[in-house]
Amino acid sequence: MEMCCDLQVDVNGEEVFMVNKKTLASFSCRFSKLFGKTMGATSLKVIFHDFPGGAEGFELMTRFCYNNGATEITPSDIVLLYCIADFMEMDGDILLQARNSLQGISSWTWSELLVALKQCQDLLPALNSSLILQEVLDCIIGKLSCPFVSTPYGTTSSENSSNVQFSSVTRNTYSLQSNSSPKHGGLKT
Repeated sequence: MEMCCDLQVDVNGEEVFMVNKKTLASFSCRFSKLFGKTMGATSLKVIFHDFPGGAEGFELMTRFCYNNGATEITPSDIVLLYCIADFMEMDGDILLQARNSLQGISSWTWSELLVALKQCQDLLPALNSSLILQEVLDCIIGKLSCPFVSTPYGTTSSENSSNVQFSSVTRNTYSLQSNSSPKHGGLKT
């Protein structure tokens, strides 16, 4: 099937894309409304000044459209895809895929969570829904309050590792707890 590139899209002055307007309009209500009855017209140009994620974001959206609504959503692009879907009025598949991807947020690494948080910060004006921001923040707080400590050598439970706890009562008081402490418990000062 041969697709003609009948639409120029200038994205935030960064890059101009030649795309098939019919393909994009089939996924984007914003494009569909924009073209309306001029779907058969040739040599149209659209200029976006505030496209979320700029040229990179537009390319991500076109990959979704040209892959017939299928794309792998990763923690590094979920926030951007969600903003684009909202901005371009892309109901259905992409929003559903993004929401489903959010269900696995608890298994994201610290670096993936921080990348998503940074994207939320960068896209905050375009982020109409705080759903993703709230999910990212909830997961970060959950990881911070988790009794497991992640180290370069793996994950260990605080019950299995020695730790030092400092008392806030006085500067000179501290307690040392370890697995080798007597069964009846006791503080060493």
